Amino acid sequence: MIGPEGQALPPGHGTAKEGAVVFAQRCAVCHGPNGQGGAVRRLVLGAPGAPHRGPYKESEKTALGYYPYATIVWDYIHRAMPASNPEARKRSRSFSIAAKSMCANTLSTTV
Repeated sequence: MIGPEGQALPPGHGTAKEGAVVFAQRCAVCHGPNGQGGAVRRLVLGAPGAPHRGPYKESEKTALGYYPYATIVWDYIHRAMPASNPEARKRSRSFSIAAKSMCANTLSTTV
């Protein structure tokens, strides 16, 4: 697993804007159009500018709730998604989706 320092993070980049496009095309089917309301647990807690800081109810425990670092979110997305074909995602898409996810949770504006 890649830690918060990002020492093992491979080269790459991605923006939240790029991630929003990829998310709409490939992730929203399971996670909902904005990371909420999908068939699987929500990815966004709180509201823009007002992130949920806990304590977390069982239904609110998500990857981003446990891993508030962009590097760890990238690692989780890159290794575990999509659930039907883990590790099939291109590295640049993982960076972009991580950036979008962090911004949606107002934890970061860049990755």
